[in-house]
Amino acid sequence: MTWLEVLGSFVGGGALVAIITAIANRRKVEADADKTCTEAENQKLKAQAEVYSSLAATVNTLHETAANNLEEYSKRIAKQDEKIGHLEGKIDSLQDTLLSKTNEMAAYIEENVKLKSELESVRRALTARDKDVESLKKALNDAKKRIDELESQMGVSHYDRY
Repeated sequence: MTWLEVLGSFVGGGALVAIITAIANRRKVEADADKTCTEAENQKLKAQAEVYSSLAATVNTLHETAANNLEEYSKRIAKQDEKIGHLEGKIDSLQDTLLSKTNEMAAYIEENVKLKSELESVRRALTARDKDVESLKKALNDAKKRIDELESQMGVSHYDRY
């Protein structure tokens, strides 16, 4: 194949037409490519804007939820503080009552010790009196026996005397 044949087939095969068309359409292809890139960039920006909008909505929802939770927890804490104050008041009152009752019990214990001591003194006195009574009963019995003996020696009955 000669050089002329190659050139003829090149021109006749449309290669030259394709090169000329490519050169002529170059600006249009570049413009189309730029347009496609711009559209892609716009779609990317639109998608980012949607993501940012969604994130902003989520952040707002989270913020509102946190604010509501904070308010609820603050109320609960206030109620618990009130209950704690009330219970601390009860504890103070019960401690005062306990101290009072402890002092009262100490006084009762002291009184009990005194009463036990007095009771023991009374028991000792009763035991001594019981011994005295027994001694007096014995003396009375002895005296009665002696009287009976004397009366019998004298021949007088105690029934005769009255």
